[in-house]
Amino acid sequence: MESPGNPVRFNLTHAPSLQAHDRLRYPLPTAKFHVTLDGPQGIRDTPSDFFVGDGCASFATSAGAFNAFLYNDFRESGMSPPSMGVAEVIFADTRGGFEEIVVRPTSMHIQVSGNDSSLRVELSSPTERADTPLPSGRFLELPLVNGLPKACWLWLKKGTEWIDYRSFDGHAASVTFDLPEDPIAGLTALISQGEDQQLEFKSTLPDKRDKDAKRKTFKSVAAFAQDAGGHVIFGVEDRTGVILGIEEDEEAAKQRFESMITSVVRPTPSFELAYQELDGKNLLVAKIHPSGRIHSVVIETDRPEYFIRRNASTFPARPEDLEQVIAARHTPAIPSFLQ
Repeated sequence: MESPGNPVRFNLTHAPSLQAHDRLRYPLPTAKFHVTLDGPQGIRDTPSDFFVGDGCASFATSAGAFNAFLYNDFRESGMSPPSMGVAEVIFADTRGGFEEIVVRPTSMHIQVSGNDSSLRVELSSPTERADTPLPSGRFLELPLVNGLPKACWLWLKKGTEWIDYRSFDGHAASVTFDLPEDPIAGLTALISQGEDQQLEFKSTLPDKRDKDAKRKTFKSVAAFAQDAGGHVIFGVEDRTGVILGIEEDEEAAKQRFESMITSVVRPTPSFELAYQELDGKNLLVAKIHPSGRIHSVVIETDRPEYFIRRNASTFPARPEDLEQVIAARHTPAIPSFLQ
């Protein structure tokens, strides 16, 4: 879209509530204008020179200055250069948004924020559909006679305009599933996704006397604890995900893991252990909780080692890597005018 005689071009995108915009998640649906200003090419291009401050910090890149100014983030790595001559204007849609959705075996609890009293809620799928006005209390309990339908969408709408939505196979922010747990199904799904930032496979539990094996196992445990947490599954072949099983019985396997984690990882992170059978083979699943602290691996006395997790691999950590782990925990709060 372009106004006559005005060298400003913009386009509009509509996003659901809790959509991430850079580092912020807005609690209401949003309309975002992408505005591009015409001008000399030199203005639109990202500056390539150093940014040297007078009485303030200096930066080697424009990306570093941009992130430090807006986010108080002084890391130099992993940044995208800012776009120059481009602006984004975000408007919150105060008419309404899905605030809370709880899926239960026979019903769906829906709470809607906002101030428009003429909205409707629609649950649609290839096999089922329910469409009802939003009550004045902005709370709705939808019956699910046959449970949650497959490939279903939840719409908050006004006439032919969607205000907010949730796809339970995709965009599921603010959705809680209060359903009976199926440990076998959960474990199968976890293994099928393959190793990643929060999942590690190990064929066997390490021998207490094997220093290299302990390091390979517990460096991932330490990296999980100081980041976002994760799972280590013993009895699954690395990389391939082939289920091999472990020989130890439940008590012996749990005792061996507990003994090693308390002696190797400092400080010892919070964890849970589950001993489960899958395809006729026994697996030990260690769930490592995030701690908000830096953890070391001590194999040799008084020689702590530090590690970080990147995708499906664990690497030795440099001081700046640990600084990034700490900085990543602090994300900007949602502005008060949007709360």
